[in-house]
Amino acid sequence: MDAQNSRAKILINAFEKQIEVANKALEQNKFKTAEGKVSALERSLVSIKKKDPSFDTSSLQQKLNDLKERCGANRDETLTKRSNDKEQYYANVKSKDQLDGIRYTRGLSEEEANQLLALDISTIDMSEYQTSIEKQVDETLNKDLPNIKARITEVPIVQEALIYYNKFVSQKRYWQTVSKLMPNSDLIKKALSKYEALDAELGGEAGVKSSAKAQYTEYLKNKKMPKAVVKDAAAESIIKKAYEDEGRRQGYNRTLKKINLLESDWTILTKKYTGAIVGRKRSAAIAFKDNKTGECILYRFFEVYQQYTGSGYGNGKGTSTNQEPIPCENIN
Repeated sequence: MDAQNSRAKILINAFEKQIEVANKALEQNKFKTAEGKVSALERSLVSIKKKDPSFDTSSLQQKLNDLKERCGANRDETLTKRSNDKEQYYANVKSKDQLDGIRYTRGLSEEEANQLLALDISTIDMSEYQTSIEKQVDETLNKDLPNIKARITEVPIVQEALIYYNKFVSQKRYWQTVSKLMPNSDLIKKALSKYEALDAELGGEAGVKSSAKAQYTEYLKNKKMPKAVVKDAAAESIIKKAYEDEGRRQGYNRTLKKINLLESDWTILTKKYTGAIVGRKRSAAIAFKDNKTGECILYRFFEVYQQYTGSGYGNGKGTSTNQEPIPCENIN
């Protein structure tokens, strides 16, 4: 029997409309709306059968069964997708937090580079990062690179040259890393090629060491002891004693070679408000030989202080600067 000829046609039409509403709700992932229709539709089927027992409700029952199945299947599928989307969202947030760092730095440690290269950036728009980094290229090539090259090549101390070279390596690693993250950028490739060219020019770490050693040899060859501004045997004797006292305290094994006074007279120290004398000080350059190594060493600045006793000055106490090597033949 056709539904329109059934005594229950009003109920049948209402059932069809509610099925349609429920299916549209499912398409929009409104599960509660769709599931809320199920009970009403089941009751509607009962009413249709009661109103017109001769009407075949099997097609309506099938639509209801399909709806029930879709409610369950769609829910599981959607919840899984939501979970996956949520997981991907937080993964992207974490990745973006790390990627943000490359905008504000010019160097990377090996660990930092590895962490960045391990990121999943397949769902991240890298254009914003690329634009930001490309803006750094001119300053990098015209300022950063020349500056770090000068520091590496002009420092005659090996340890200091290596400090600057390691900084250079971290900068080169930065451009290596971003070039892998953004392989389509010609500007980033240009910056990286300049760093690689300079590293080849320097000869790597071994080349930097060799160059610094050669410079240091030349630097040491020309090192001289500061000249004496005056000769004062009494002052030199006081300074010599303070120097020897320091050697005994420190357990040094050394031989004094030369004392050159750096000041023409003692500096008298007084109290700020009363003007009362509290002591005096004087400085000298001192050269000596380390008896263990045979090398000559220079105190470029050795200051002696003597406390005022009321009628004269007590024993001198010396304070020295860092020791510097000096060729023994250059001690004037």
